[in-house]
Amino acid sequence: MLIKMLLRGAKQARPCVSRGSNLNGFTMIELMVAVAVLAMAVLGISQAYSVGFMGMADARDRTVATNFAREAMENVKNMDFELIIITDEENPVVPEILNGKFNRLVTVAKEIIDEVEILELKKVTTEVNWLDRNGNLKKVVIETLIYNKDS
Repeated sequence: MLIKMLLRGAKQARPCVSRGSNLNGFTMIELMVAVAVLAMAVLGISQAYSVGFMGMADARDRTVATNFAREAMENVKNMDFELIIITDEENPVVPEILNGKFNRLVTVAKEIIDEVEILELKKVTTEVNWLDRNGNLKKVVIETLIYNKDS
């Protein structure tokens, strides 16, 4: 009988905890694992956005440079043929700085085919260069031939 009382007292002093089908929440480890998984997912998504924004900035710079080169080419093409001056030592190329970032050079040369100078053709080259965010030199070059329509 004494043993039964001691056993009953032990049961009352130490209630038995059953983890059967009656789970009422998450443990701390489960919460930490869930937070770690979510943090990795958010970090991955933010990296993808970062790379995407950098790619869009590079594309924007290339588009702006291409538009500056086309603008210069159109200006030269709209001039009278006689007013298009050949660039050489007497008439050097003067770079233009555009938007504080882009440098534009327009060169005009005599067109030579098979070592024969053709007076009715001029080769126009527009080059726009800039430094990207990593300090690498990027450039866009457009070339065309202009002929004398009046000859």
